[in-house]
Amino acid sequence: MSADLRLSDLMDSTFKETAPKDPLPNESSPRLSARWKAVMIGIISLGALGGTLVAYLSLTDTGRPVVDTSGKSLNVVINESTDIDDAKAVVSQKMEDAAVITNYFTSHPPTNATHPLDPAVVVAKMGLENIRGNVQDYTAVMHKQERIGKKLLPVEVMEIKIRHNGVSSDLSQSPMSVYVKFLKPKAMAGREVIWQKDHNKDRLTVHEYVFGRNIQLNLAPTGMLARKGNRYPMTEIGLETLILRMIEKGERDRQQGECVVNINRSSKINGRDCTMIEIRHPVEREHFEFHIAKIFIDDQLNVPISYSAYSWPKEEGGKPVLQETYTFTDLEINVGLTDEDFNIKNPSYDFPQ
Repeated sequence: MSADLRLSDLMDSTFKETAPKDPLPNESSPRLSARWKAVMIGIISLGALGGTLVAYLSLTDTGRPVVDTSGKSLNVVINESTDIDDAKAVVSQKMEDAAVITNYFTSHPPTNATHPLDPAVVVAKMGLENIRGNVQDYTAVMHKQERIGKKLLPVEVMEIKIRHNGVSSDLSQSPMSVYVKFLKPKAMAGREVIWQKDHNKDRLTVHEYVFGRNIQLNLAPTGMLARKGNRYPMTEIGLETLILRMIEKGERDRQQGECVVNINRSSKINGRDCTMIEIRHPVEREHFEFHIAKIFIDDQLNVPISYSAYSWPKEEGGKPVLQETYTFTDLEINVGLTDEDFNIKNPSYDFPQ
């Protein structure tokens, strides 16, 4: 759910190859000999190899700024199981607070529902109502890992600021402003992205470090460069979109059978009390998007702070295959973000002026 712009792509859009100076035979000359063709292929191959090497060197350029990560959670610790006695105490404490939306599962367990997903969809809609009614903005550290094709990409950690500029009246995404600063991996550290709905022709403003230079680009969120290495466009980042996807996938899968839903009221992420909703499709079918999905709801904030999806094992008895995971840590709600937080001229940012 974030803009993953590879430096090789940025360079391709910035620098153009020059035509070779050696003259080619004119129309009256004989066709190129096999030897000449071999030489040309060798030159082209060497150039491509050199370009790849240069791109790699730019990724590890020592000129990339050191990013301050002090006070930010760079790792995620998930505890899905809790001691029985502790679990009872945690659930009992939650039940005393009528504002905790996941208490709905106690009176409406999945095993008693017409479809096991019904209670989860209800809780997701309660969460959406909570975000739209009570959350104007927030800051967090987002941890993301996605599989693109057969390759599981490295974990990306980014500092995010999100402000809701309005509230949608249906199940579409509300307009918002987004700021992202990459903290990890090292090859992306320092990159910043700003996007505001209906600003800058709805394009992402990105700055990146190439050959020791700080360059700036305006990219279409759904364009090839912005989408490379991403399952979703940057514009779909955030808690509200996470809930909207829960509702969308839940209502779609409710039309099918073969679904098991388990609820764990005493899970924790980085020490925060959560309720985990685990959805399983035991049998692989074309209409199912995942084998297992795990959603963690923060029971103090009533928002989802983690989502992971796994596909079916590659072989019988094997482990489920991670497809995507997103977790929000250090979440602070209603911090009073202003236009300055989404301004490329903000002196605390490093966009080239």
